[in-house]
Amino acid sequence: MNFPEILKKLFASRPTKLEHFFHFLVTVGTGGVWILFWLARVLVFGLLSPKKNSRFDEASAPMRRGKNIVIGDYTKRSVVTEEEIFEDEYGEYADPYSFEAVGESHHRQAIVSILKENNAMKAGEFFVEAIMQKEPNNDFDEDAVAIYVSEKKVGYVDGGLSWDVSKYLTDRKLDGIRVKAVFGWDTSNPSPPIGVRLDFNF
Repeated sequence: MNFPEILKKLFASRPTKLEHFFHFLVTVGTGGVWILFWLARVLVFGLLSPKKNSRFDEASAPMRRGKNIVIGDYTKRSVVTEEEIFEDEYGEYADPYSFEAVGESHHRQAIVSILKENNAMKAGEFFVEAIMQKEPNNDFDEDAVAIYVSEKKVGYVDGGLSWDVSKYLTDRKLDGIRVKAVFGWDTSNPSPPIGVRLDFNF
């Protein structure tokens, strides 16, 4: 990415709180000179450009639908031997429901509503069908892959694997895939964290 492209991307969105803090530090460090750049971004670009939703601002956003959204079916690749698992780059996901989601706490309301709708609050685990779907307009990660259950967002693929999963989908000309998933939580805790695991391997 060249310098003009960096500037274009920088000015395309409203500054975050962290960026405001960075600008403040640089302004102090440059004796106030940097404030001109800061004001230009905030007043000229930031306030005039539409604010995009962040990854977690979309906690209750329904799954995107439309003619251009292609969701495919998925069958987990079978792994036969321990040696094959050891030699496989993604062998750690060979066991059932070993692919962990992230960000569930930001989507707790959606998850709890799914559990209540299915009278599963006291079960401790609940097996569901999920959809892993690319989210190319995500502000934090252009390769982000969201996880939906009953058309409600319940988490994300870990950022360290989002490129791999996004490429996996792109190679198959898909925007998303249906996978088996499970919610899990501690029934002895009155307000437990609820985890999401997928039965997925590359």
